[in-house]
Amino acid sequence: KAAMTRMRDAVQFVHDATVEGMNSGKTVHELMEEIQLPPELELSQVHGKVSWGVKSIWEYYATWFHHDSTTELYPVPARSLYGELTELAGPEALVGRGREHLAGGRPVESLHFSEIVLEGEPAFRPALELRRDALEELLAQAKAGHQNAFELGWLSSRLAETRASLDDGAS
Repeated sequence: KAAMTRMRDAVQFVHDATVEGMNSGKTVHELMEEIQLPPELELSQVHGKVSWGVKSIWEYYATWFHHDSTTELYPVPARSLYGELTELAGPEALVGRGREHLAGGRPVESLHFSEIVLEGEPAFRPALELRRDALEELLAQAKAGHQNAFELGWLSSRLAETRASLDDGAS
């Protein structure tokens, strides 16, 4: 009973903190980063994460529109422009910036840069190496943290795919 009460209270805490943040004008990403369970409500996050709960609650109430870009209204994702961005900036420059983020301890930002390049040039070896290195860092962080089963599985799967692409002789 105590464990179930603690879980209920933790879920209620995340819900209330999310709604409070939404009402104060914070974005979903700000809240995903900010909201943490207090020590007395700390739970294993092996099957979910607080940040994912925050996003789910946000999207339940606010639905799909995050109020941060007019482009959300239209069926053209930013990803559809990645090839053009790579052409304009050059894949080497984008990978270089991604490396800077990785060296600065920002593997998610680094991963964004690799995805931009790989969308237009899926076999570009430096971008695959950047994605591999970012995924390795994220996997190490996940193993050191709450060890969420889904996150570990997803990162391991993406890392295996990336390594296979590199082994296949990407350019």
